[in-house]
Amino acid sequence: TIAGLAPYPFHFFGFLPPRATKRRAVFESWCAYPGTLVFFESPQRLKETLQDALDILGPRLAVVARELTKKFEETRRATLDRLVAHYEKISPKGEIVLLISGASAEQAVSEQQDPREILTRHLAEHSLKDAVQLAYQETGYPRSQLYHMALALQEKHST
Repeated sequence: TIAGLAPYPFHFFGFLPPRATKRRAVFESWCAYPGTLVFFESPQRLKETLQDALDILGPRLAVVARELTKKFEETRRATLDRLVAHYEKISPKGEIVLLISGASAEQAVSEQQDPREILTRHLAEHSLKDAVQLAYQETGYPRSQLYHMALALQEKHST
């Protein structure tokens, strides 16, 4: 309740994988989940995890809760982009729980659409930059993720 995010539904993951590729895959596979996502994270990996979450999930509301039930308890609630900016300046210490808000109903619907199909359609008629922008407007997927998908699609079609 201290997080101020929807208490149900939620999914508790425990610790995320330490490698970025597997960690990003977790975020990708749960990006349309409507409930709150709850993770343990080490202070050494928090910055990278927040950046991965932002890249995959977009600027959702999130909470970094540190040292819960202890003397130096701290809760920071902001969008993922603001949390990334904050933790670039400081290095947290202690036990960390990361909570990320679920996909909104609009996001859940748009994320059920295959962004690769949408990108393919736009790439046939537009530049890479314009196709990514149009796909972003249509799906709400993070631009960086769409850009990488578009590059892979272009490479696939050029061979």
